[in-house]
Amino acid sequence: QIIKVSMERVKQYTENFEQYCSMVAHAKEMNIEHSLTQREWTPNEVRDAMSTFVKYIMEVKLMNVEHRIHMIKVMSFQYQEQCLPHLDIVVSTINEHLPTIAYSKNVKLLEIIESSLRKLDKDLITVEEFVEHLNFLRQIFLKVPSLEKEYTNVTQLYAIAYDYNISIPPEELALYQSLVPCFSQLKSSILFCQAKKDDNIIHFTWELDELIRNLYFELVGVKNKVRNPVLLQAETLSTVAKEILNNISEEVDVLSKKAQSFTIFQDHIHREIPEMKSTSVDILFSKSHADKTDTQKVTTELSEVEFHLTLRKLLWESQEEWENLYDKWMHTLFDQLNVDLIQKGVRRLSKTVYMLEKGLPPNDIVPSLKQAVMDFKRCLPVIVALRNPSLQLRHWDAIQHIFGRSINREKTFTLGNLLELKILQHKEKISDISAAATNEASLEAIMTTIIDLWNSTDFQLVAHQSETSTVKIIATAEDTLARLEESELAISTLKGSSYVKPIQSLVDEWDRKLHFFARTLEEWIKCQRNWLYFERIFLTPDIQRQLPAETRLFAQVDKTWKEIMMRTEKRPNALKAATTVGVLEMLQTSNAYFEKIQKGLENYLEIKQMVFPRFCFLTNEELIEMLAQSKDADAVQPYLIKCFENIKWLDIQKQSKSPSLVEMIISTENEKLPLLKVVRVRGSVEKWLGGVEASMYDTIKQ
Repeated sequence: QIIKVSMERVKQYTENFEQYCSMVAHAKEMNIEHSLTQREWTPNEVRDAMSTFVKYIMEVKLMNVEHRIHMIKVMSFQYQEQCLPHLDIVVSTINEHLPTIAYSKNVKLLEIIESSLRKLDKDLITVEEFVEHLNFLRQIFLKVPSLEKEYTNVTQLYAIAYDYNISIPPEELALYQSLVPCFSQLKSSILFCQAKKDDNIIHFTWELDELIRNLYFELVGVKNKVRNPVLLQAETLSTVAKEILNNISEEVDVLSKKAQSFTIFQDHIHREIPEMKSTSVDILFSKSHADKTDTQKVTTELSEVEFHLTLRKLLWESQEEWENLYDKWMHTLFDQLNVDLIQKGVRRLSKTVYMLEKGLPPNDIVPSLKQAVMDFKRCLPVIVALRNPSLQLRHWDAIQHIFGRSINREKTFTLGNLLELKILQHKEKISDISAAATNEASLEAIMTTIIDLWNSTDFQLVAHQSETSTVKIIATAEDTLARLEESELAISTLKGSSYVKPIQSLVDEWDRKLHFFARTLEEWIKCQRNWLYFERIFLTPDIQRQLPAETRLFAQVDKTWKEIMMRTEKRPNALKAATTVGVLEMLQTSNAYFEKIQKGLENYLEIKQMVFPRFCFLTNEELIEMLAQSKDADAVQPYLIKCFENIKWLDIQKQSKSPSLVEMIISTENEKLPLLKVVRVRGSVEKWLGGVEASMYDTIKQ
């Protein structure tokens, strides 16, 4: 019982040590080394950590390490030794890093302060320096709150080091002690510069006005240089003029940069005027030059100088370019001339000459350049005409006839040689020949397209399966007919053209060929349609037996047709197949035979209709279909409703050794009427159907 009570009290006593476990857990959770290197701690965070863990260490050290409870002695010295290192490492790590952190921040802040002081205390001599000073003063003034915050952070870090006896190297401490006066000096300098700002604005505004005025006079001087008459005289050497213009360009570039800078300076200074005191503003505007020049006037003058300078440079560059191009074109082999590039070059130079005429004062260079360009431009249509790729040998013969001499277009023949022939005298005739060559070439292209079209146009064949054979037939002729129509229209257009003469024989040949093809194709389509219609009729033995003469005629046509289609299968080109010798005549003969067959078939059907008039209610196709199956009594069943007004079906009883018997007629309403006289199904269809009709009448009368 004593042990049990003692253990209960020991358990209660050990609960007091849980607070130290929480302290150790807190230390481990912080991961102090990693935390300090990964992010920047604020002074408050550093102070809180130091305060907390120094307190933890004191509490652990004051821990009761030996205590007796009845018969049990509780020892916690080892526990204390295990807790202290975790807490000590937090404090020691902060002690290690704090001086470095504080020193780094102090150095960075001092660098900013010292750099700012150097800029603020710099003597201002030029307007550019003053503008830079103004911009920096505005920046540093806005930056003061953040600098004060950083200053506070540094002082707090060093205060923490002092409060917790953290060792700071003497050199670093001395550097920190210089921070306070430096920062105070910076704020004083800012205030001083702010106080002097109005006076400086007044002084440098007047100085900038003077600089702008001087710049204007410099531009006037350069403008006079640009207007130097030497630059518009034909006697001036191109190299001399270009050198003068290049020198002036360099001067203008310098003045242009000055003008841009002065405009920027003026904008920066004027931006500060609203913040000036009213008395300072009055002083600023109290002094003004009688001949004060604003930047707008300078910009206008600069634009005018650049415009006139550009025109003069363009003048000499264009003249040099024209001389180079003309020389190049004159010595280029005629067959290698790129007329597109020549036309572009002439158009561009013509526009340039027009612009120079409008922008430059009267001079003797522009008219000379204009005359040279215009003279060449007048020859250009003839040059383009003679470089027409459609010109053939016959056209060159005509051109040579115009000149009255032969033109040797060998490797040495240049554009210069051509112009020596005085081609302008024959401009219209040459242009007409070139235009004719172009039109003739377009007609030849159309003719070539037609020929290529028919060389690649094949009949679209499909297999036709019958009971006795398989033969290829034309699937569709629609595409072929459409192409034929287009080609005939194109040929008609070609024949009506005044430029068709060089290919007249070819056009006439293809006109005849396509006309012949059209006739053959018409007969071909007609023959195929007839053959497909009659083939299924004359394949049936009953029809062959009843129409022997027509059957023999069809056999001849069938043989001819299959021969034609076998040849077509081997050579499916539509034009070649249709224009082969003898094909048209064979097709015409076959179609004539088909007409005879059709007439014989119609006579045969008329006889059947005379014997049994009710066959007149059937179409020829339906009647043929029925007659072709005359041995099958049920073959008449589908056509009864047309032959008789309301008979839908015949009750035909098959007999094993004798003809079938028609015993009953059945209406569409399924009404059944037994015949008084049974009809035997024998002989021709029309005969036994006549018997059914007669028996029907007798039955109804009865």
